[in-house]
Amino acid sequence: MSDDQTISLLPGWNLISLPFQPPNPAINAVLPLAHPALIVMTWDAETEQWLVSRRDPDTGLFTGDIAVLTATTGYWVRTDSDRGLVLSRPQQSTWAAPPVISVIHVAEGWNLVPVLCTSRPMPEAIDANFYFATLGESWLKAVTYDTATDSWDSLVPHYKGYVTVGKGYWLYAAKAGVIVP
Repeated sequence: MSDDQTISLLPGWNLISLPFQPPNPAINAVLPLAHPALIVMTWDAETEQWLVSRRDPDTGLFTGDIAVLTATTGYWVRTDSDRGLVLSRPQQSTWAAPPVISVIHVAEGWNLVPVLCTSRPMPEAIDANFYFATLGESWLKAVTYDTATDSWDSLVPHYKGYVTVGKGYWLYAAKAGVIVP
């Protein structure tokens, strides 16, 4: 049995993440030909470079730096539609392999991080201090973008705030570490 999860998208730039690893992470499987997304970007914190893929005007398929969409990074997705991204959550385990829990590697400086969720049913939000707890005192700020209001929402340690499942966050870390969801 798999659960469907919809990531909301609005016209313009959307800062999103995949809350779980899709069964087929190929970019053209996650964002099939019929989906109206136009551009996908992510930030490689290790190299401090943007990775970008765009729809090829002839084939309609994504081409560029991003071949797969994983649950361990955040993504900027540009679309002209309000059609959400529907993901089918795979079974927790199969006869072939037991389930694996991903960790999110964080470099010193700005990182584009996801909000992973291993819970069923999936909550809408998770306490930010709990979610980033494995970074200790090294996380200094997390920021996400709200496409509907064209504004940024910020979180800082030790204050009450929540990260939203399906959103991506710019996270500033004073040193490298890992997020263990």
